[in-house]
Amino acid sequence: QQARMLRSTYRFYPKGTLNHFTAELSLRAIFFGVVFVALILLPWPFKFAVLATALVRYLIVLFVFYRNARRLGESGLAKSHILYDFIEPALRLFVAITPRTKGSKTWH
Repeated sequence: QQARMLRSTYRFYPKGTLNHFTAELSLRAIFFGVVFVALILLPWPFKFAVLATALVRYLIVLFVFYRNARRLGESGLAKSHILYDFIEPALRLFVAITPRTKGSKTWH
């Protein structure tokens, strides 16, 4: 249901917004991929440096999220934001590659 709604409204965004979404999600997916590969291939001292870099990224993301959530009165969402940060690139990829049908149960 959620994927269907996102897929239906995606085409109405301005081109600059779509480019920003694509660039941000691509960079996040590349970062996670590099961290994953580095943790597999690098020796132990470098693995700690990679983990420290990933931890610093998450601390920055959480700081910005908490700051915005506190301002908007949505601080209860902060606990689920880490999980969302992991799965959002995969969810967006799923929305992008699923076929767009114009059946009676989808938005037009």
